[in-house]
Amino acid sequence: MKKHMFKLSFFLLISFFMISCAPGSDTQAVDSLTTFYKGYIQENSKMPVDNAKIEALKSTHCTARYIAELADAELEADPFLNAQDVEEKWAENLEVTAEASAKDKFNVCYTASFDNAKHCVKVTMVEDGGSWKIDQVAN
Repeated sequence: MKKHMFKLSFFLLISFFMISCAPGSDTQAVDSLTTFYKGYIQENSKMPVDNAKIEALKSTHCTARYIAELADAELEADPFLNAQDVEEKWAENLEVTAEASAKDKFNVCYTASFDNAKHCVKVTMVEDGGSWKIDQVAN
């Protein structure tokens, strides 16, 4: 009986690990968003801003459809942060979480020093070429 329980426990542990590390897992999407947003915030907080680096981040982490949508949009604020100015500290206090209600929806939040408030955007991700990419950002 103990041997059977050990095998069952081992099987469940391996199954959980395989599901959580699978290409379509929330963990990979959260990691991708975290990498994008930290790099994006750090690059946008520099003076002068290196637009080539920002465009490289977008092309790696966003769908072609969303990049085209942004190119055609008349924006009053940064579409990824819903802000006009960017502080490097936002990369340090960044929080990325999956929404429980939908596999492809995530919340990206940062605390701005100008008002000490948490600011969040809702990000829709899609699998594209074996990796998660940003397909929409909403306030």
